[in-house]
Amino acid sequence: MFDDIRQQCVTMFDSMFPTTLHSWDASSFKHDKMAQFMPIILEVNLTHLLPTALYRLCSVKGSDTVKYLKRRPDLLAQFMDGKLTLGLYWARFVSQGLEDACSPDCCVADWEAVISTAHMKGMESNALQDPLDALRAFKNNFDNFGICVECKNFGRTWISNFRKEIWTQLPQIFQIAEDWEKLKPAK
Repeated sequence: MFDDIRQQCVTMFDSMFPTTLHSWDASSFKHDKMAQFMPIILEVNLTHLLPTALYRLCSVKGSDTVKYLKRRPDLLAQFMDGKLTLGLYWARFVSQGLEDACSPDCCVADWEAVISTAHMKGMESNALQDPLDALRAFKNNFDNFGICVECKNFGRTWISNFRKEIWTQLPQIFQIAEDWEKLKPAK
């Protein structure tokens, strides 16, 4: 009976802290109140959920983050390093994707508006604290730019691939594991 209850709780936590980008995007649990579950994740050793849980902490006030991780100074340090790393992804998105995307013969003036908008968006805290959501929102607004279909498709593809890259690297960003595969719970 205890094992059944434990498994139901783990299943609930798995849905709250997904380990795939597809599940993350489909999740209805996106608010910072989720961080309050961090002590439980640590206490029952749900290590496979740590990258997502730490990512959720990025949008929480620093004092609350310290409260949730105060018993784990090692994890707090890993979180702080990871949060700094995540903050650099938006600049990388602009410089390595958008600025190199446009050919000289296609949509140059309008593409500059895309880049300018991306630079402005990058100054918002959401882009630094939650690049996955900021990138998704930016991708969803691509139809508002006056660029050709080919450039829109390129931009959307670049954003999708970049989001996948961030997600794939979350375990490494937070120094939990090399990749998600190594975090899979034992059956």
